[in-house]
Amino acid sequence: MFRFNRLFIYLLVFSIPQIAVAQTASFVAPDTVCVNEPINIQNTSTGVTNYLWNFCSGTVYSTPEMVNLGDPGNNFTDPVFSTIAKEGNNYYVFVVNNTHPDLVRLNFGNSLLNTPTSTRLPNLVPPSGEGIQIVQDATGWHAIIVGGTVAQGSRIVRVDFGASLANNAPTVTNWGNIGGMAYPTDLFIFQEGGRYYGFTNNFENSTITRLDFGTDFSNPPTGVNMTSFGGLLNRPSGIFAVQENGNWYIMVTNEGSNKLVRLNFGPSLLNNAPTTTDLGNPGGVFNHPRDISIVKECGQTMAVVVNGILGGPSSINRLNFAGGVAGTASGTNLGNPGGTLSFPASISSVFRVGNELYAFVPNVDNGGSLARMAFKSCTDASIPNATTSTPPSYHYTSPGHYTVNLITDEGTAFQQTFCKNIVVLNPPTVALGTDIIVCNGATVNLTAGGGFSRYSWSTGANTQQISVTTTGLYDVTVDNGGCTATDQIQVTFNNIMTINPVATDIDCTHPTGTATIGVSGGTAPYQYTMDNGTEISSNVFTGLAQGNHFISVRDAAGCVTTQTFAVNVDNTKIIRFTASGQNPTCFGVSDGTISALVTQGIPPFEFALAGPAPIFQTLPDFTGLAAGTYKVYARNGVCLDSQMVTLLTPVQLVAIVATLDEICSRGDGSARITLTGGTAPYDITWSNGVTASTVITDLSAGDYSVSVADANNCPADVDFSIANNQADRVNIINGDTTINIGDEIILRAENAPDYAWEPIDGFLSCLTCAVTTARPVRDTRYIVRTLTGLNCITSDTVNVRLTYNRSFQMPTAFSPNNDGANDLFRPRAQGLIVFHMVIYNRWGQLLHQTTDHRKGWDGKMNGKTLDIGTYVYVVNYGFWDDTGKITMEKKQGTFTLIK
Repeated sequence: MFRFNRLFIYLLVFSIPQIAVAQTASFVAPDTVCVNEPINIQNTSTGVTNYLWNFCSGTVYSTPEMVNLGDPGNNFTDPVFSTIAKEGNNYYVFVVNNTHPDLVRLNFGNSLLNTPTSTRLPNLVPPSGEGIQIVQDATGWHAIIVGGTVAQGSRIVRVDFGASLANNAPTVTNWGNIGGMAYPTDLFIFQEGGRYYGFTNNFENSTITRLDFGTDFSNPPTGVNMTSFGGLLNRPSGIFAVQENGNWYIMVTNEGSNKLVRLNFGPSLLNNAPTTTDLGNPGGVFNHPRDISIVKECGQTMAVVVNGILGGPSSINRLNFAGGVAGTASGTNLGNPGGTLSFPASISSVFRVGNELYAFVPNVDNGGSLARMAFKSCTDASIPNATTSTPPSYHYTSPGHYTVNLITDEGTAFQQTFCKNIVVLNPPTVALGTDIIVCNGATVNLTAGGGFSRYSWSTGANTQQISVTTTGLYDVTVDNGGCTATDQIQVTFNNIMTINPVATDIDCTHPTGTATIGVSGGTAPYQYTMDNGTEISSNVFTGLAQGNHFISVRDAAGCVTTQTFAVNVDNTKIIRFTASGQNPTCFGVSDGTISALVTQGIPPFEFALAGPAPIFQTLPDFTGLAAGTYKVYARNGVCLDSQMVTLLTPVQLVAIVATLDEICSRGDGSARITLTGGTAPYDITWSNGVTASTVITDLSAGDYSVSVADANNCPADVDFSIANNQADRVNIINGDTTINIGDEIILRAENAPDYAWEPIDGFLSCLTCAVTTARPVRDTRYIVRTLTGLNCITSDTVNVRLTYNRSFQMPTAFSPNNDGANDLFRPRAQGLIVFHMVIYNRWGQLLHQTTDHRKGWDGKMNGKTLDIGTYVYVVNYGFWDDTGKITMEKKQGTFTLIK
């Protein structure tokens, strides 16, 4: 996917001059320590003048940080691969745009940590450009770029910068498709035997092509397609070559299968039949892997892999190769620090600046950006660095993997480096638990817990668990592979404790049991608990009921023992009985009974009721008792016992009779009895012979009685009387009368508590009033009734007949001066049914209107009498005719208001 001239960057930037020197840089330090454990380094260097110690160098084990450099100069268009080059003291990063033919050059100046300036170099990149590497031969600087899908035409091109990478007008040569390329992506170029070679992976046909450039890059290379190695490759996305122990290896990430494949070429990358190893998906961290960069430092081989897919998740993964690149790989997902990654297409070779590691990662999504990944120096060392020949003692505050670097005579021709990795572990934790007291003599098993590499007991045992049978202090030391921890526990074997409860039986003089608890063994003082109650210090318990009891004893050492014992009853020295009563049957009656029943004891028995001089009898029954509380005695030759019995008085039977008197000699009187108390059911007998009913009806005036007996035959008798009520009849005061149609008549009724007038269509002002106004439109017979009144005659009638005289005459003047004569302007009319009058002044202003011809107009407007003058009226009116129809007429004219 890009490479910082694999091998080239290390030789160019970090190589040591090949001068024979007598100096050596070396030291001795522990491999594994605990958190906060002092570390003392032994310096074994020779011939050295100056020292620079770093105790917390950045490593791939550190948590990576990401800095988004964005799109400097806005020149990125889906950037995919990059390569790093140094010319003089100037660092460059070249970035290939996948969907644009321009190559982007980033000038970082004298440090790859600077903010770069960006230059777009047009029309140099093939369609769907991918991998790039900067090389230098006798003719100058070149960029070798591969790319192009099969449909677009896969190819390799050479970009010529000439004498300087700062050239802004490089030229490009298309060498075409060499070695069966099919969308080549990553590119690795190396030199062997004086010739230049390269490898590129083909994404579309899952193969690898090896290129032979010759002794320089003047001519197109030849190529050999090395196939897919038995189908192991599946859309290969990134390659990385590394030499270890004299053998060359190429690691290939496969986006299609989420696998890592290792190719072992032996001592030469020109081997045409490398051995292959499917390393699978280490730790399950691959999810569309795009590229890999291997880091070898301080005897460790690790790799950084980026995952990414367009619109999908992105992440960084760390691989650790056990025993070197030829070993098995384990993986750790480091996530997406700061959310900076967005479809990362590749990762540069990892480079060191000072004590920290860095790499560049192009992001395709969201138009494109470049991120710089950093594995920073840690902050967990109590002393970060030193310059003395013998470094001070220091420690690490957190667990992890740390690297100690020593640089001697820095900046001179004799500079050397030496490093060592230290694993820092959390101290182990071991807990044997709280001290143990053994009460029953059983063997105790002590365990230090699992997960430790070594155990050392004070007994000499080296197992996780030991068994002990004697009192003593036991300790254990555990080791987790570098750190130790110790714990101890006291085990005490106590004397076995036994208990002996002695119980006193229940008899006539001991109504409850007593127990004294004897204890032997254990450690005094003792605490006692009876029947799971409250713990006490006394060993004597009283008030115990007959039956089994549970005693628990705890000694001073905390040992507990329990036992069950019984409290019995001595039947030869006791009498027990029960007494029950039968309540009196009726209120105030003395027919209650009490019966005694002996449940325990030896006969003969005698019984008595308490009193000034109790009289004992052999019979257990007492009769003729009134309600009350009684003390009952029972005795035999050795004991006397008593019981309390209460006889309850029955609730008194109470009968209440409610009557309704006879009305107007109608024989409609009635009586209802209400019963409370006594014992249901009740027998009811009325003096008129009716039985089993709480109500009798159709009674005439006279004297009556009712007798009641409840279920216990308790009586209740009630005498009562029925009277004859003679109330005045309902009466209409008016007599029959005749009025003219349209006139009103006031009807008055009396002698009733309420009234109901008929007919309801008789034009009555109130249907339920004693006094109502009628304005009939035909001959009408009015009836009034009482709804609840007890009148002997409950209704009355009156006839109102009509005459049909009709007349209508409007006055020509009126004088509203309050003299009682002609104060209102109104018509003189007979038989008028409909009326509507409107009054105007001479200018047509509405002054008054009414629908009641009897009220008329008082000559006022808004409470003020109007001036003398002529006014206008308009009247619409109607008469009832003999057929019941209304005849409408209209009349209008003027009239005079005078005073």
